Amino acid sequence: MTSSNKPDFFIVGAAKSGTTALYHYLRQHPDIYMSPIKEPNFFSTDIILENLRQSVKNRIKAENIDQFFKDGMKRVIHRAYIRNKEQYLQLFSQAGSGQVKGEASPSYLYSETAAQEIFKFNENSKIIIILREPSGRAYSHYLMDLKLGFTQDSFKVALEKDRTTTPKGWGASSLYLELGQYYNQVKRYFDTFPPNNILVLLQKDLYQDKSATLIKLFDFLGVSNDFIPHEADFKNESTVPKNKMISHLLKSDFIRVKARNFLEHSPLKKLILHLLYKKPESNKSDEETKKEIKNLLKDDVLRLSKLINRNLDEWLK
Repeated sequence: MTSSNKPDFFIVGAAKSGTTALYHYLRQHPDIYMSPIKEPNFFSTDIILENLRQSVKNRIKAENIDQFFKDGMKRVIHRAYIRNKEQYLQLFSQAGSGQVKGEASPSYLYSETAAQEIFKFNENSKIIIILREPSGRAYSHYLMDLKLGFTQDSFKVALEKDRTTTPKGWGASSLYLELGQYYNQVKRYFDTFPPNNILVLLQKDLYQDKSATLIKLFDFLGVSNDFIPHEADFKNESTVPKNKMISHLLKSDFIRVKARNFLEHSPLKKLILHLLYKKPESNKSDEETKKEIKNLLKDDVLRLSKLINRNLDEWLK
C-alpha cells in the first residue's frame, strides 16, 4: 500500500449533526472518493476498545470487517474501529486518478488525540466540521439510543444516568452532554491546522440552503462546484420502536446488522421500517430537559461563537 492512498480530507463531526448526509452527498461527486467504511475511527487512538459497550463489540463482530476487505470492499459499512494502518490505507486504494479522498468519523471531534494524529499523518489535510445546536443534538442522540435499544428511559433520566455512568468515553457511554461541548473540541483543530484548512458548517446551513452549502464545500475541497447530488435514501431520520417487544428484539446486534445488510437494497425496506418504527412524540419533560442542556452549555456556546466567528444566539433561545 502506498502513501498515495492517504485521504486528503476528513469530516470530523459532530455526531448527530449531519455527517452522514455530507458523506453521501460527497460520495456521489465524480471528483471525490469516500471511504467505503464511513466511520473508520482510525485516528481516535484514545478510544479504548475494551471499554466499548458490549452491544457495540457485538455489532463490530457481526460486521466481519476482515471478510469485508477480503471481498474487495463491495458494500458500505457505517462504522468500524480500524487499528491496522495497512487496512486503513486499503480503504482508499480504489480511488480513481485525480479523485480527492476522504472519510467521515464523528469521533475525531470529541477525541483528544485525533487532531494531532491526523496532522502527523497528513499535515495538509482539510478538515470539515459540522455542528448542531447542542440540545437538539443530544435529543437526537437519545432517540437513536431508544431506536437501538440502548435505553428505554425518558430523556431526562437517560441524561442523568449518562452523566454519572462509568466508564465514560466514545462507544462506552452516550456522552449526551459532552459531545455538545464544542468549544475545546473545535479549538483543538484550530490549534493544529491552518485556518484555511478548516471549514466549519452548521447543520441548519445544510438543510436550509443545501445548494449554497455544497458549493462552499466543493470549493473548499477544490472540486467542481456545479455538481448536483440527488436526494438518496440516506437521511438519519429520528424514529423509535413502535413497542417494547420490537425494542427488545432490536437489542440483538446480530439481528440488527443482518437486517440492515438485507434491507440495504431491498424494495421492502420502507415497508418493513414503517412496521417497526414510528416518529417520536416530544413532550413537556423533553423540552424542559433541552432547556436544561442549553443553560448548562451557554458559556461554551458563547466561546464557540467567538472562535468560529458565527452568531449562535439562536442556540440559546
